[in-house]
Amino acid sequence: MPSQPPLQDIEAEALKKESVSQALDFLKARLKDDTRSGAKALLARFEKKADRESRENERLEKLWKFEKEGRLRGYRSLAG
Repeated sequence: MPSQPPLQDIEAEALKKESVSQALDFLKARLKDDTRSGAKALLARFEKKADRESRENERLEKLWKFEKEGRLRGYRSLAG
């Protein structure tokens, strides 16, 4: 059985990706056959990060909804 690289090294590679979703995709591919409990925990941490990022993006979209609609109607600035 070939030696597996340390999870710390795999995580460092994942953190070099441009986004959390890209890092998660990388980890899913890299760790799909890894049976170490630490590998499962690492993947779970990045899944949580991706979920938090997704929920935050949805929250921000809701906040910007009215400003975007106003700009589409020709308003240059909005207040309130």
